[in-house]
Amino acid sequence: MNVVRTAASKQQAKLDVKFEFSDGSIYKFKLPVYFEIKKEKKQLQLKFEEALKERKVQLLQSLPESFNAIDEPAKKNLETLINKYGKLDKDKLEENIKTTYGSASNNVFVEKVEIKDSELEKINTSKIGTYEVRATVKLIDSNQEEARGEFDIPFEVVRYQLVGFQPGLNRYSKTTKLEYGPDEHINIARDSSKAATFLGYWLNYSKRLNANGQWDTTEYEKIRVNSLNDLMLFNLEVVKGDKDSYTRDDVVDLSKPAKEILSSEGPTKLYLYNFSKSLSEEQPQKLLIGEFRLSE
Repeated sequence: MNVVRTAASKQQAKLDVKFEFSDGSIYKFKLPVYFEIKKEKKQLQLKFEEALKERKVQLLQSLPESFNAIDEPAKKNLETLINKYGKLDKDKLEENIKTTYGSASNNVFVEKVEIKDSELEKINTSKIGTYEVRATVKLIDSNQEEARGEFDIPFEVVRYQLVGFQPGLNRYSKTTKLEYGPDEHINIARDSSKAATFLGYWLNYSKRLNANGQWDTTEYEKIRVNSLNDLMLFNLEVVKGDKDSYTRDDVVDLSKPAKEILSSEGPTKLYLYNFSKSLSEEQPQKLLIGEFRLSE
């Protein structure tokens, strides 16, 4: 019992040990015993750790200076969204953590989050990827049971999440140069329109993060962009071939010459395709860029 009491306050205790040998001799010594005392984790902490494995806090990438704002009001709407879901502000990050991990389904709610400035410096919102940030989190459940601990919170910097392609406005402009020499590079920018106000690709992107870190498909903003670099800020890719759905194997690298992309046996259809998880069944998920040919 004394050893147990000692272990509660010290990391080391000594036991009196006595060996009696067959020849009648006795050997006495003190045996040092080391203890590692760990406090059992509460169910709240275990549930929160499981949630951390299942999903990441979504952070929108920062808007590059090269972004070409065709419509200034649309650009401001996008900047407002990035300010809410992409700015490294402690209050905003705490709110996003609560939204992502606070759920009635597992009866775990995030009450308070503390993040050091040095931890925030680990995140680069200009680069897509996952960043782990150490934070002190206070948890609570519906019975007002509380738990507090340090956790590695995974933040994922993502592209702007496409809901679908604007179903009506995309029909009013097109790409006219559809034939390329073998060593030319394909330019998908639209150059013909019934009016300048329609020129470009019209996209609908999600403007709200739902519970459990899922992007809302019913609340969205539209925006018009017309360059490959600006299109790639959204979670879409250029693909080839006429299919109902595509995989990453169908993605086309437009930095390669036309001879590595287009078929020499006939026209090749190129599309923009939405690779986001936030899909709206009411909106098109692919958009025809054009039917391209390889010239001799």
